[in-house]
Amino acid sequence: MKRKVITLILMSAITCCLFSGCGKATDTDLDKNNKVKSEAVGEKEADRKAEEKTEAKSDKKSEEKSEEKPREQSEAESEAESDYEVNYASVLDEVYKVVTAGYDYDKKYKYISDGLMEKCMYPGDKDLSEAVGYILEDISGDDIPELIIGSDEQYGDSGRQSYIYSIFALRNGKPLKVFDGWARSSYRWMGDDHFYYSGSIGAVNTLFGKNHLSKDGSEIIWDDFYFTDEKDVGVIGLYHNTTGLFDAGKAEELSIPEDEFWTIMDDYESQCKLFSWTPIGKYVSKEGSAGAEIAAYAKFLSGYMEHPAMSTSLSEEFGEEDKPDEAGDVLFSLIYLDDDDIPELVLANGTAPWNPVHVFACKDGEVKETGEYSMYGKMYYTPKKGYILPMYYIPVADAEIMIYGSDKTIPFDLDRDSKSFISPADYNSRSLADVKDMEDELARMKESAPLGISAMGAAIIDDSYLTEGVVSFDGKHAGQIPGIWYLQTEDAVAPTWIEFDTNGTFTTHYNEMAGAATGYIRYEQESPILEDGGIYYLYYSDGTRYDAFEIGPDSEHGYMMNFFGRVYYRNQ
Repeated sequence: MKRKVITLILMSAITCCLFSGCGKATDTDLDKNNKVKSEAVGEKEADRKAEEKTEAKSDKKSEEKSEEKPREQSEAESEAESDYEVNYASVLDEVYKVVTAGYDYDKKYKYISDGLMEKCMYPGDKDLSEAVGYILEDISGDDIPELIIGSDEQYGDSGRQSYIYSIFALRNGKPLKVFDGWARSSYRWMGDDHFYYSGSIGAVNTLFGKNHLSKDGSEIIWDDFYFTDEKDVGVIGLYHNTTGLFDAGKAEELSIPEDEFWTIMDDYESQCKLFSWTPIGKYVSKEGSAGAEIAAYAKFLSGYMEHPAMSTSLSEEFGEEDKPDEAGDVLFSLIYLDDDDIPELVLANGTAPWNPVHVFACKDGEVKETGEYSMYGKMYYTPKKGYILPMYYIPVADAEIMIYGSDKTIPFDLDRDSKSFISPADYNSRSLADVKDMEDELARMKESAPLGISAMGAAIIDDSYLTEGVVSFDGKHAGQIPGIWYLQTEDAVAPTWIEFDTNGTFTTHYNEMAGAATGYIRYEQESPILEDGGIYYLYYSDGTRYDAFEIGPDSEHGYMMNFFGRVYYRNQ
């Protein structure tokens, strides 16, 4: 029975890849001339190949296990753990959006696993919002619940089981992904704070074992890890270790009958238990959560043309009405103006005669205007500092810097402040008429809203979403590349800043157009110019050449990136 179940799971994954037109790489690169690189099982690489079929390993059958009753939470547990939904709201909001609105291949998701992608693309259920669920439970034992995303599935005659798509733990109050599961690399709950893992990366490679989370919930610790691997042509070895590494050279070869080996696998699977999922369709983003202000701003903007923000002071002073003619004239953006985690909404009415910038804040789920600044649809501000320069160009003379939330001002000093202010219009603004999915666009704006200013005046934003995970590409100083790099030389045609992800993808950003180029990088050679440096080539997604850069150590900034005359430093 065991091999039938694995076959069904693997064929499901292969079908997904055939329909989608592309595959994911296996957990390891099985080049037998170079053996298998040691890697923790369950950790994704950029290109898992899904075309390999699995084959049966024995005709052994195990008895069909009876369906167990899901583990139920007490009312007190449910009430206490529901408070943590605020901390995990960014994950839950994205999962809810994907499950209810559909998976978008063109979008870069932060929290969606391949397992959930497979489920959304090929659901097998009439209502995904009921089938996909979540649960908050303290698995690691640190009194802080982890967030588990998954669903119940039945393959062959194995009975219904709870498959885990992702587990998240909290680190410094923010969600950290611990592991993902998908069809060919699945995790199930065994109870007693342990998980059962089952996977396959080819016809002769089956992997399974038992593991648990570290005390802080941030990583997997293996109790037992078993796998098969080809010793010689047609000769299969049975192996065991407690590291989770798929490497016969770092494992004990077992001298046991094959049937006994598969019995261990059967025994683990028989211990799996069902979760009592909360359907994601019942999730509601809470006030104070990461997504509450997004929903409030989206609702406000969806009806904006019926109640536009209008300047009473300018109307009285100039006798003209500050009212937009059509939605295409209205520009908006999210910025972090004051020092909290909730962004402000800035908006300008476009065709209005004097066109001041209106600033709104989300308080207790309501959107309220907090002030209007400048003219002609543009103002300057300092992220997180609350300083506003109510002008539409820099440099300026005899200007006063306004302090957000008060009536106080301070003098503007050209030498001191000319590089201390940025304009939201240069980075994130969009026309009200150009946005099809308002919540999705606002979520993007929130992620990319600047959190500070570099010495050269470029925006600094949180780059944790780029640096999380293991670097999956090779090359000189590859581990130093993920993150955001800022232009340090004056060059009007060069990207102002460039994002590099751990999977080797990049996105360039200019002052006037975000995302002007995107693609992937590849290591070329050691640098003949930078001491201890390396050269990388950048390619568009279709494989055509975009540009190149050098990276090497820098005494002052740690590392520097040279786009052949254009100097970039990473946000430290």
